[in-house]
Amino acid sequence: MTMHPLTPGTEPDRPLFGGWVTERSRSTVVAYAAAGFDFVCLDCQHSELDETRAAELLRSDPAPQTPVMVRVSDNRQALIGRVLDAGAVGVIVPDIDDASDAERAVAATRYPPAGQRSFGPTRDDLPRDPRLLEDRVVCLVMIETARALANLDDICRVSGLAGVLVGPGDLSISCGLAPERAFSSGQLDDVMARIAAACVENDLIFGAYATDVASAARWRAHGCDLIPVGSGTRLLRSAASDLNHVLRRSN
Repeated sequence: MTMHPLTPGTEPDRPLFGGWVTERSRSTVVAYAAAGFDFVCLDCQHSELDETRAAELLRSDPAPQTPVMVRVSDNRQALIGRVLDAGAVGVIVPDIDDASDAERAVAATRYPPAGQRSFGPTRDDLPRDPRLLEDRVVCLVMIETARALANLDDICRVSGLAGVLVGPGDLSISCGLAPERAFSSGQLDDVMARIAAACVENDLIFGAYATDVASAARWRAHGCDLIPVGSGTRLLRSAASDLNHVLRRSN
């Protein structure tokens, strides 16, 4: 079977870096792909996107050579199926507190008898063989609560799970820590080490969301091999601020 594009392996010392899209804009996806990011993720949880718009973007095939995945807004079979039917190569599923939550997420990506996904591809270039459709999809679940940490080992042992993505802000809040320090301090170091060990033990992708270059480097130092970084809005705001600063200094 061909290696999935979101599975590290061809360059084991280099993580996969992804662009994070929160806008209803096809051009943002195209821009990330043109910049050479390893993947693009459409965020339907904390953005103006929903799964219907994400599916529309996916069907327009905005980045033919770049894998596009989706963080769905909820752990619901219908939402997960909608974006997979439109061509997403993977889903990131939030609201995971225990193994049963993770099992439900994985089941939504697999056809019977292994899962509960309903058959109905909505993009013409997708295969019609259910086995091939399953092979092109990975399921990552979010680790972002104290309950998920308490059940980490059981979650990571769920059959069919491809990996986890740490949400540092929510995880900090759930553990009684300051979310504003989640990306710039060592307050999650012990937690990240524990999650990394669980991923290694279960041969899972270990991912974490980063806000900038510094936090991406921090997560890489913990062994992360999949790191979505920032958002289109954040990058535009930063670039606009830098440009304005330069213009005012030079004129």
